[in-house]
Formats: sequence, C-alpha cells, structure tokens
Amino acid sequence: MRQRQQKGPRSHYLILANTAAAEYSERPIRRLTGAIRRRNGFYTVIDSDHGAGLYDRARDICRLNRRSRSVSPHVARRGPVTAVVAAGGDGTVNVTASIAAAANLPMGILPMGRMNNIARSLCRHGELRNAIDAIVNRKYRAIDVASFGKHLVVGSVSLGLLPHLAEQLRGEKPPRFAFRFGAMVAHLAEHVETQTRVIKLDAFQFDIAPRLFSINLLPYTLGLKMSPASQPDDHQAEIIFDVDCSARDLGQYLRDVYKNRFLYGAGVRLYRGAVINIGAVAKQVCLIDGELVEVQEDMIEMHIGQTQLKVFC
Repeated sequence: MRQRQQKGPRSHYLILANTAAAEYSERPIRRLTGAIRRRNGFYTVIDSDHGAGLYDRARDICRLNRRSRSVSPHVARRGPVTAVVAAGGDGTVNVTASIAAAANLPMGILPMGRMNNIARSLCRHGELRNAIDAIVNRKYRAIDVASFGKHLVVGSVSLGLLPHLAEQLRGEKPPRFAFRFGAMVAHLAEHVETQTRVIKLDAFQFDIAPRLFSINLLPYTLGLKMSPASQPDDHQAEIIFDVDCSARDLGQYLRDVYKNRFLYGAGVRLYRGAVINIGAVAKQVCLIDGELVEVQEDMIEMHIGQTQLKVFC
C-alpha cells in the first residue's frame, strides 16, 4: 500500500476512547497526547463506555450533524478536526471509521481490545510506540470499506457459526490448545441452523445453505487469520463458506485456521469479488467488526472499493 502524507494546517486530533474496552488504559492515550503536543498539535479526548455515546459527540465536534450542539469555545479555538483516533477495540475502530469516512478525515488506531482484528490486519508492527509514530507523522494509506445495510464494514462481516463463536468467547480467552478450540467449535456448529440463501458474487450466482458464511475485507476475524488472501486496497472482498460440512468438519477447519495450516478447497471455499448480493438475511444476527448486530434488511448488496478510508499505519 502506498503511503501518502497528510498536509494542511496544524493538526487537531479527536481521540475517541472506549473506557469499556478489554485492555483500556489511560497510559497509551497520555503517551499519544504528549507526542501530539511535542509536534505543536492540538487534541480533544472524548470518552464513553459505549460506542453510541462516542458517535454522537464525535459527530457534533466534527460538525456532521445539521443540528449540532454548540462546541465548547475551548475546543473551537483548536480549529477544525484534522484526524480522528480510535482508542479501543474493533467496535471502537468501526465507530471511529464511520466518523472518519463521513468527514473525509484520516483515522489512527490505538488498539486496546482483546483481539484487535483490524489493527492486526493493518498495523503489522504491533507496538504502541510505532502506532503513535504513525499517527503523529500523519502518513496514511487508503483502504477499502463497504456498507452492509446501514452498517459500515472495515474488517469483516459474518453469519452463522462465527457470531455464535463470538458470543461464546465474550469476556473469555479462547482455549490455549488447538484441539480444544476445534472441539468447542464443533459443539457450537451442531446448534447452528442452516438456511438456503441466494448469493451473487459479481456475475456468478449460486444457492447455498452454509453453517459458516463470512465476508472479509481484511484477514483477521475473532483473532483468526481467516482470509490470508485479503488485501486492504485491492477493491475485492473474500467470501468464505462451507459446502455440506458436518459440525465436526467445521471444528477441524477452524482448528487448522487456528494453527495457520488450512488450505481452502472443496469443503470450505473462498471466492473473491467486488460486488456481493446476499438474500434472506432479515432478523439474522451477524458479526460486524467484532460487534453482534441484528440485520434489518432482507437483501444486502455490498460494493467493495466504492468507498475508501484513510488510515494512519
């Protein structure tokens, strides 16, 4: 991915901190704000224990709401926001990305979640110092994002088995050993109801009734490198689904993914495309960037690469 340098006036970072994030700490935020001050920049920190509180306040400060509440004079003196930063897990990154995309601003990530799938996919360094340097140096890369109904997708969206697995792992660490992880997945897969769906990928249409269905724009989902083929800026997404797999087969599949040994083939398949249509999804619970969401629309159409997001990384 080609880096670009953000130009313009003195920087003003809006930092969205989720105090309920699994690994939340004020120390990384203090280190970032200190680095911003040393670069003669400005910052505004807002915090909340849920994404909705961050979203509404951030939209006001970025002046995205038509009827915005007045911004405090102290914040207004810092000038317009030039970048937003997510301090939290994947859900916080998703909320921050929605603000950044609407305001056409670059986004930085201070990973504080338990799995940090988006940060792991984009920011390979993994060190806090490097993450802070990427933000204050203002060098960004454009990545693909897409809409899933009314929701923005940065990393992945899944139906069936993976939302069940996310619920099982909520607040817990995955089993240490791959065979125990596979056994847990197999048990969950037995309780996943299948439903025939019409899927159209570009010009190719097919009917499937999978237990597992995932659309990946980035490689990692639930801490697993589900889609090694995913690239952030190739205007393509990877769809992953099983074909007549038993619960035991799916346990074996995710056990091999857990060990980074799985090769996609006949049982679990991976296809790539730019336009994805999915039918019969109304009232289904899906996993979008680590958050469980109930789908309201019956038909979903995703266009990959139609919208891009600028990310400091």
